Amino acid sequence: MQNEDLYGQIRKWKKIAISLTAFVVISAVSTVSFILGKQSARTNLRTVPVENSDRRLILGSETGNVNPVKVEATPTPKLDLTPTPVKPTQPIPSISSREIILPPQKDLEGFRSSNGSGSTSSNIRAGRDNELVTRAFISFDITVIPEDAEIISATIRLFQTKTLGNPYKSGGDLLIDHLDYGDSLDSTDFSTPALISGFEIFSEKSATGWREADVTDQLVNDLVSARPSTQYRLHFEKEVVGDDENGDFAYFESSENTQRSGNTPELVINYK
Repeated sequence: MQNEDLYGQIRKWKKIAISLTAFVVISAVSTVSFILGKQSARTNLRTVPVENSDRRLILGSETGNVNPVKVEATPTPKLDLTPTPVKPTQPIPSISSREIILPPQKDLEGFRSSNGSGSTSSNIRAGRDNELVTRAFISFDITVIPEDAEIISATIRLFQTKTLGNPYKSGGDLLIDHLDYGDSLDSTDFSTPALISGFEIFSEKSATGWREADVTDQLVNDLVSARPSTQYRLHFEKEVVGDDENGDFAYFESSENTQRSGNTPELVINYK
């Protein structure tokens, strides 16, 4: 009986010894695994690059030191909310520009012919018949223009009321001369030398309507020369006597409204 108790005690302590041995072995293995794993983790740490070259994340080195994270943020550009001004499709007229429309001088408008005849009270006409050649004349008083005016533009406008015969076929284009015939219109002015002869085509067709010419340079010249009037003469390119008694003429409305069109001559001036 005693022997059986002894053998039971021995078996009990063997079990305890085996359990302790297993515990020690397992603990040793776990400790070694932990140490090796930590060492491997230290040796495998590397700098991790970030896709954005302006930002880098540095985690550490083999020494185990951990450096702070450095982040360089790219600033967000500011939006320009200033409204873009809209450019006008049409030019804005200068508020300092002015316009004046001058009527012709009645006693200095009309026509003169190659035979010495003419008129300042009937009509403005140019052309020919079987006896003579006729030229038209127009004059404007420019003393009313302010002395300090800067001329921007000047335009003569006459209204062609009718034609007789075929003046543009027999005479070609109607030209305009710049001249100075003074304070009277007489027979000598038919051939008075022009300041500028035929500087522009004034009309080239028989249709009724307005005809005009740019006379800016001529007006400026008259003002600089202190002339009291700016004066012009109209004549056809070819001036030869014809064989038709009725003739070939172009008629323009005069200031006395002899053709009764209501469209009297004018000089339109823009200045500042």
